[in-house]
Amino acid sequence: MKITRALGSYLIFVGIPVLGILGLLQIGKTATAPASVGGVWNLTIVRDEWDCESAPIKAHVMQISQSGRFIVITLGNRSATLTGEIKELAISASGNSIDMPKDSFKIQLNGMLDPATTTVNGNIVFSPCGKWQFSATHQADSNSRGVNH
Repeated sequence: MKITRALGSYLIFVGIPVLGILGLLQIGKTATAPASVGGVWNLTIVRDEWDCESAPIKAHVMQISQSGRFIVITLGNRSATLTGEIKELAISASGNSIDMPKDSFKIQLNGMLDPATTTVNGNIVFSPCGKWQFSATHQADSNSRGVNH
């Protein structure tokens, strides 16, 4: 009787947790990490549709910081900070211009990552003034792993 009780306790306290871990490992096999887009990117403005006098961003550079699927994009020399996320190869982020407090722009960035060419192509909308169609190329440096998927 003590052996049966010990065996039952063993199955409950060891067997069930082991089965739970094995189940989680099976579920986790399908999980994939988001593409790595962190680093410095050179912006090339492909098309400029602008209705205001001055552009909100002077330097055509964007810095992306990434934690999992969540990203923070700094445009220009800290002209604007956008927060967003990457879903598969789609990047979306939004925020405000911080260089122009009187005429603060609401900014929305949408782009698609091409991991084969390490480029992001998309649009940056500056409400209410217009938008840029852009292509961004990742700057490879000694500390960067590049764009991974």
